[in-house]
Amino acid sequence: MAEVIRGRRTNLQVDPADPVPDEALELLLELATWAPNHKRTWPWRFTVLRGDARWRFGEALAAVAAADGRTAPDKVEKLRTKYGRSPVVLLVWTTVEGDEARVREDRDATAAAVQTLL
Repeated sequence: MAEVIRGRRTNLQVDPADPVPDEALELLLELATWAPNHKRTWPWRFTVLRGDARWRFGEALAAVAAADGRTAPDKVEKLRTKYGRSPVVLLVWTTVEGDEARVREDRDATAAAVQTLL
């Protein structure tokens, strides 16, 4: 386990044309659902973006960043293109329900699921 943890690194040298097997994604997502979560709310949600969806996501984020007027043009352009540089983009998000304590617990459970993915 120590070797796996120490070996984790972001790899920016990926080929966006190199497909990620469905079986690999399914296994990673299934393992992520084993993250601890208080009261068994299973709050995490996963969305997989492939193909043109990666580029549309970048375009949408860039449009929001440009519209606020506070984001530098080079940062907007980076947002526009960065998601298309990977073969797959995995969005991880959480439901927001209940009182403040539950929202915090569900956020933390989702963070634990993300940690499992890394």
